[in-house]
Amino acid sequence: MTIQSLPEEVLDRARQYRGAGDEHAWEVADFVASVVAECTRSRGDRTRALKQLAQHMGVSRASASDLCQLAETYEAGVRERYSQLLTIGHFREAMRSKTHGADELLERCIRTSDEWSGMPMPVDMLRQTVRSLNAELAPAKTKRELYVAYVERAYKSLGEALDYCDKTADKKSLTSMREWLQGVTA
Repeated sequence: MTIQSLPEEVLDRARQYRGAGDEHAWEVADFVASVVAECTRSRGDRTRALKQLAQHMGVSRASASDLCQLAETYEAGVRERYSQLLTIGHFREAMRSKTHGADELLERCIRTSDEWSGMPMPVDMLRQTVRSLNAELAPAKTKRELYVAYVERAYKSLGEALDYCDKTADKKSLTSMREWLQGVTA
């Protein structure tokens, strides 16, 4: 199901968040999450909603997705408890852990401040910690798993390319490539 453009008032609000810094991160995250939740309910297409919001906010699609995930991951109490000492980067890295709770990692950042001259653990160190914890969890992917993942990624990318394509002949080519890839993954 293809969604139409988001309502103009939503896009206007998204444009107002262009250049908003970390001091507005939670406000922006809540806005993105609320729009995505509404689009998912009414139209069923989270990816395209995030893409449209990202374009109008002047951020990457990945950043819009991170903002949405931040709002979905952290409730107000956790935000309040750690926001005075930690940056939005800490919250972003902690939510990527697949082995530990995000708030447990945020607590670790504060608890280990003696190792960091009284400051919370740096974001880069937290990123390394999360990566090493996640690496222990996931076994190496097989060639078949990698093959399927890359074919699926190509299929999705072709669909996104269709959104920007203006030439009818090119649209037909992209559509036929997607149809062919669909047969490959079956």
